[in-house]
Amino acid sequence: MGGAVVNRLLILSVIVGLTACGKGYGQDSENRLGLAAGYSWKDREDFSHYELYVQHPVTGHSLWRTRWSGDVGLHGAIAVLDGGAGTGALFTTGPDFSLTSPARKLRLAGGIGLTLLTRIDYRKQDFGGNPQFSSYIGLGYRLPWNLEIAYRLQHISNAGLYRANSGINVSLFQVNWLFR
Repeated sequence: MGGAVVNRLLILSVIVGLTACGKGYGQDSENRLGLAAGYSWKDREDFSHYELYVQHPVTGHSLWRTRWSGDVGLHGAIAVLDGGAGTGALFTTGPDFSLTSPARKLRLAGGIGLTLLTRIDYRKQDFGGNPQFSSYIGLGYRLPWNLEIAYRLQHISNAGLYRANSGINVSLFQVNWLFR
């Protein structure tokens, strides 16, 4: 992929991330800005994954007859994917959801996204091409000081668009800053 395309992807990802930081419409909705680090397992290539992540709730409401609250929003991420045979960047954005406990301590989250890679072939692992798709599920615990620690299990693959479809599963550990 040429340098001009990579630069455009970087600019687009920054714009998506910054626009996701506006005020949410949910009553108690909070934006998240986080750092994540993780690894893949049982793949053809061992990958390390380092990420800057933003999440912006668009709607929020209390769930019927419960004190749990639900949010639907948008997320975006810029990441480094290191596969031993080389390093590339990853850009993703898409919708997500979260459920937050009545005491606002626990949060269950999930989402899907359109993902672009700057490097497709990592010697033992060929992603086939762009675009890629990602999905995740995670669990977060709110700390004092507007911080949250979280674990996220993420899958990235091309969903069968290309002949090579060797996706990866990544375990990510996050620290998120919460703000309105």
